[in-house]
Amino acid sequence: NTSHYLIILPFIFLTIFLALKGIKTIAKVGEIFLPISISALASLFLGFIPYMKICNLLPLLTVPSSNILISTLFYAVFTTLPMFLLIDTKLNFHDTIKNYLIISLIIFIINFTVTAVLGKFFLKIYSFP
Repeated sequence: NTSHYLIILPFIFLTIFLALKGIKTIAKVGEIFLPISISALASLFLGFIPYMKICNLLPLLTVPSSNILISTLFYAVFTTLPMFLLIDTKLNFHDTIKNYLIISLIIFIINFTVTAVLGKFFLKIYSFP
């Protein structure tokens, strides 16, 4: 029963600290943690394969397409808005799109794995408010 503010507070401090240090520090931290997080994600995905059930995905496939479209638009807005913070920097458009697609694929793999293992009803129980 930990307060939401107590959970969010370290992330706010970390964000402020990295924002004060600049974009190069954020890039260095990203270069360090990217291989670690991708290898952890791959090992978790491979470890959960025996527990995945296709029947857990069926209730999600019965959702109307309008709900899926609205969710897709929300996802696109929330994931592209942080890029406006980088307006001052010179970014290569093709590299930015490539990185965005890789991150979206990773998020899809995480969501697919959690949904296939837990199912619709357990997702409601284990989801963070």
